[in-house]
Amino acid sequence: MKNLFEAARVEEVKERMARLKSDSERLWGKMNAAQAVAHCSAGLELALSDRIPPRLLLGRIIGRMVKPMALGNDEPMRRNSPDGEGSCGAG
Repeated sequence: MKNLFEAARVEEVKERMARLKSDSERLWGKMNAAQAVAHCSAGLELALSDRIPPRLLLGRIIGRMVKPMALGNDEPMRRNSPDGEGSCGAG
């Protein structure tokens, strides 16, 4: 699985983002280029702790059970799978 801890992947992502234009055709999903970049930026804000969302008690309880099932393997997330704002499918 690709990850941003590899220098080659970082360069690949930078090149892909540099090619984005406001009229770029989407490859999948419903977002335009500006919405996709904003979506990925929101995920990075969460990852860097620039934004901390409130968490309900139910989320704390169920999250401990669901997290290992959802993130327990190294398989990439499927297209159109339910995700939070913290995921960014750069594809």
